[in-house]
Amino acid sequence: MTTSLPNGQDKIISKTDTESGNPQYKIIFILALVHFTGDFYSSFFTPLLPAFVDKLGLSLAQAGLITGVVRFLSFIIQPVVGYFADQYESRKIMLTGLFLTFFIIPLSGIAPSWWMLIVILGIGSVGSSMYHPSTSGMIPLYAGRKTGLGISIFNTGGTFAFALGPIFI
Repeated sequence: MTTSLPNGQDKIISKTDTESGNPQYKIIFILALVHFTGDFYSSFFTPLLPAFVDKLGLSLAQAGLITGVVRFLSFIIQPVVGYFADQYESRKIMLTGLFLTFFIIPLSGIAPSWWMLIVILGIGSVGSSMYHPSTSGMIPLYAGRKTGLGISIFNTGGTFAFALGPIFI
């Protein structure tokens, strides 16, 4: 027997899997990989900040403002996206966020000005803010009675990305 997820999400899961309480580790690890991939791109900004300062002749105040704008957008947008992820199809929100992160953040290297850098990184931050709540909201669906373990595996994907990402810059 299968059951549709609430709130119009089109993903079908087995009722026996959710009722048994057994975690679906394969799906949890895939979601952790999604988290790793998105945060890998997001981790590029901090180690590149000195290069942006040199390339664009930024003051420390401008560099700090860029960092503040990126973090502030994430702080403001994540709860809003979380609300919509609960109401609508969270997979589409997740994929849109990953798309923005993958394709917008790398454009920061060709930003011709401080303002363009803020816009590019701001849009990239919005992308990151889109996939975090939508993806983490899927974890309880697949973690069964091991929600804490599922969330910790998911979070490890992001932490590992922020540890490895700067090495690849």
